[in-house]
Amino acid sequence: MGQKLLCLLLIGTVIGSAWSQQPTPSPTPTPAPNTSRRPYWSTELPSGKFMVALDSVSSVSQSQYVVDGNARVTEVSVGTTGSVQGRFYYIEPYTPQSPLVSGQSQIDQLKQRVDEVMDRVSEEDPRLIVMKNYPTTTHAHTIEFRLGSQAEVQRIYDSLETTMRTYRNTTFKLK
Repeated sequence: MGQKLLCLLLIGTVIGSAWSQQPTPSPTPTPAPNTSRRPYWSTELPSGKFMVALDSVSSVSQSQYVVDGNARVTEVSVGTTGSVQGRFYYIEPYTPQSPLVSGQSQIDQLKQRVDEVMDRVSEEDPRLIVMKNYPTTTHAHTIEFRLGSQAEVQRIYDSLETTMRTYRNTTFKLK
């Protein structure tokens, strides 16, 4: 009986010793704050800059329409989950095709002359200035950029589409 008691005491001592050597459980660690930045798309244009976080973009669209029968607009719109929308557009006089070949040629020549004069008159191209009507359009939560050609509008859309698909930071610069 003495040996059994001695064995039990010895086992108890070993178990107690092993138990006391167990590391004390630490509290569940708090996750480190996310230091990564939100991916964004930004652009630098002659008339300003625009930046939007990709996770707040709800839509990107490209469209073309005629305003009041006088102007054709090609635009890219960036919808956001906030109250602001980005708008990049090119506007040109709407000149329906003349039924007479010579009439269309005269319209095209007149447009070319107007463009040439506008290029010489001002260092700041008035065709790139956004026109707003205070307070209606200035308070419409739309950030607008007027571009110099349909090709520039297409380049903006292509950059946005690629950025949305890859979900990576992109800065588009219009030269």
